[in-house]
Amino acid sequence: MSKVQGAQKEFNTILKFFGIASSGNFMADLGKLSTISMTETAIEENLYKFMFACYDSDGNGSIDATELKALLRDIGEVSNDDELRNIDDPAVAEALKTIDSDGNGSVEFPEFLAWLQAD
Repeated sequence: MSKVQGAQKEFNTILKFFGIASSGNFMADLGKLSTISMTETAIEENLYKFMFACYDSDGNGSIDATELKALLRDIGEVSNDDELRNIDDPAVAEALKTIDSDGNGSVEFPEFLAWLQAD
């Protein structure tokens, strides 16, 4: 990947964070970005949505048990890829039970947000 392509990818990530669809025109997109006026609460919610999307690797709007394993690794529940592969189903099931308030076997954004904001 060239430096330009890398910069474009990073810029598109920033646009996505703020909920702006890329038009493919850098100057037009930069203009859209410069008009953003968000409250601290809106920025925080966008950050949580962005975090959720990072774990929702298949983009289906929920975090399943497999995706939850990566989340558990990132928050320090497991420390490396070997432990990630070997994390037992009861540990994932317990985490899922804690976060998944509607009991459907996956974590949707409102549940993820409630879990992150819980004391």
